[in-house]
Amino acid sequence: MRIGIVFMSVLAVLALAACADRGGPRALKDANACANDVASSAQAVTIYRRVWLGDGTDTPDKLRDQAPLTTDERTALAQYHAQILQCRQGIPADPSGTQTPEMRDRDAVFQRSLTVYSKLETGELNVGAANKLLIESNGKFQADVLRDHLRPPPPAAIEAQKNAEKMVQAADQAQAPLARPSKPRQAEQKPAMPACTWAGDALNCTPAR
Repeated sequence: MRIGIVFMSVLAVLALAACADRGGPRALKDANACANDVASSAQAVTIYRRVWLGDGTDTPDKLRDQAPLTTDERTALAQYHAQILQCRQGIPADPSGTQTPEMRDRDAVFQRSLTVYSKLETGELNVGAANKLLIESNGKFQADVLRDHLRPPPPAAIEAQKNAEKMVQAADQAQAPLARPSKPRQAEQKPAMPACTWAGDALNCTPAR
């Protein structure tokens, strides 16, 4: 199994682990095994050729990708998330209804990723815009962990996030001169996409003009 593909499931495994804490060591083991199986699936391999992986192997091309997912990629993404949700459903809910800061932070980053992926599945976002939102979401997760004085992410994950944010800045600067109004040839026009930003854990999108 490729290291990158295992790392790809990090958000899913973190969120699953937070839920599994409610069900004990057995639930944690089963949840992680389930998530890692999904992470090595053909659907995962298909998705993360273009969608941000976060393991340090991503390239700036993923941020410059202005096309939406293809029909086959949308199908793969829908199947992937259905499988991850099945992994979560196997974990018993905490009867007390309490949620620790760790559970809250992990659940939040998982739900933010689901929000972005749902817009990728429907074609509402192009790949580059979605990847930037995923990077911002992961940065928020790392900040939340530090705020709540939880065990910090591994140094490699922190370094990968810093490099990702630098790539976003470079991509934005490179695209800035292209933001001036122009009349592209009809064949070069891209689908109109909304502009989306995070407002806490909610995604605010302004319709394309």
